[in-house]
Amino acid sequence: MKGSAAVGTTKRGIGPCYEDKAARIGIRFSDLIDKKLLKAKIHALHEIKSKEILKVYGIDFKQSEAQVYAEASDNSDALKKIVCDGILSVNESISKGKHVLLEGAQGSLLGIDSGFYPYCTSSNPTSGGASAYSGIAPSKIREVVGVLKCYVSRVGEGPFPTELDDGVGEAIRDKGNEFGTTTGRPRRIGWLDLPCLRQASEINGFTSLAFTRLDTLAGIDPIKICVAYDLGGKKLHRPPASSEALSNCMPIYEEVPGWKYLPRKEWRNAAKKGVQALPPEAKAYVDRIVSDLKVPACIVSVGPGREDTIIIKDVFA
Repeated sequence: MKGSAAVGTTKRGIGPCYEDKAARIGIRFSDLIDKKLLKAKIHALHEIKSKEILKVYGIDFKQSEAQVYAEASDNSDALKKIVCDGILSVNESISKGKHVLLEGAQGSLLGIDSGFYPYCTSSNPTSGGASAYSGIAPSKIREVVGVLKCYVSRVGEGPFPTELDDGVGEAIRDKGNEFGTTTGRPRRIGWLDLPCLRQASEINGFTSLAFTRLDTLAGIDPIKICVAYDLGGKKLHRPPASSEALSNCMPIYEEVPGWKYLPRKEWRNAAKKGVQALPPEAKAYVDRIVSDLKVPACIVSVGPGREDTIIIKDVFA
């Protein structure tokens, strides 16, 4: 969709790919290594997709079936060496006592089922989605780490109650290098949103929290935390069910003291010493969120390097 109806995707074809998956016409990795099957699938789809591209995008798709097949099958032999039954492979690793780490792309509240529809992605980036997509049974997942920035950012359209359209937002964007990885677009920035975090924690069943970008907020005083919403005079502690209602929510803020700017060397020294060496106001900020969500912290990151990471609890132990 375009214009006012646009949802602000990266325009890289992810949505159409998931559309084909739901329609059960998508080409999978297993098809790419079976040349006979691949040729048959391309034959079945070529005319359909050519008409779709012309009608939707106004582009005359000029590649023949043979050209599409040649491009798609170019790496078949190389793929045969690395493509396997993912479900079998990952579960065998678990049964052998190996550690398996799954990462949900984007964020829980951008999920197609749990997110702010229609301003969302086409997949399910939650712990439930991790189980479904990997083939690992939920009972085998023993840790669910909620990774959160100490402020909120997003790319694309959609409701954003705590969005900052002022110099504070610009300062956070510049200090945090908040520009889209895929598109390079400036990310929208806002204060931390506890109603959204409560929702994400409930959906995923967080067992611990990993805080990132704590250092980015240094030098900002005071810092605001959204603790609830006001929707037409009604106080909400969770996001409403519809994006339309969320767009009408006004944030209710709690102000907390900020902490002073520290050179990179001082942040790194604090990381070596542990969480108790953080500026008191920064530690209090982390503690405030932990207290609200009733989920302990396992990691606090104060910079871009591994040496800037404070490990409070080893989730693989």
